[in-house]
Amino acid sequence: MSIIICKVCKKEVESTGRNQKYCPSCSKIIVSELKTICRVSNREKYNYDNMITRRKKNEHKRYMECPMCGITIKKRSNVQKYCKKCGKKVKIDSSRDNYKSDFKIGEKFNCVICNKLIKRRAAQHKYCNKCKPIVERFRVSHYEALKKNAGGTYTIEDFHNLCDSLNWQCAYCGKQITEDTATRDHVMPVSRGGNNSIDNILPACFSCNASKNNKTKEEYLIYKEEKCKQVN
Repeated sequence: MSIIICKVCKKEVESTGRNQKYCPSCSKIIVSELKTICRVSNREKYNYDNMITRRKKNEHKRYMECPMCGITIKKRSNVQKYCKKCGKKVKIDSSRDNYKSDFKIGEKFNCVICNKLIKRRAAQHKYCNKCKPIVERFRVSHYEALKKNAGGTYTIEDFHNLCDSLNWQCAYCGKQITEDTATRDHVMPVSRGGNNSIDNILPACFSCNASKNNKTKEEYLIYKEEKCKQVN
């Protein structure tokens, strides 16, 4: 242990570290003085008094009442309308379609065609087991008739060449497809005046073809973007 002379009181003290310049009593005083200087400079810099008065004025704006449950909560942002629990409920309700929120699974309802009383297995359940295949057959036959009237033909080879040009990927989502999973989608739907030629056909996966329904390519891409925004 080496002996040093304090720069303030000029006393001889034993050093406890390499860069020691003051004795313990003087170092305490210097630290306290430095703290007060820092506080004063910070107060002048950030103007704490004005900040406190502003906070007191805007304190009522920082809290809000949830319109659903009536609980007073602290605002997280200016856009916030509900508390955390109610916000989740509102999100779920808005993401569902109107027909899904109206119908409950397990309740009894009448079949649309034969009026038979049956139990609901899903929100979109409309027909009994006897009437469902009849409706599907009618839908297929109606679509085939539309295709015949639309005009234009193509072969399987033409379709395979089209798939080769797109590297056997879905035209809408880019998913890899095979001969078994590839479906033929009309860019301009047949129900809206589109023809059945190879120029009006694109290879698509089953999910994209089903969700596209009777939309055009542009309409479907806009619909897909909006759906992605709702999910995020």
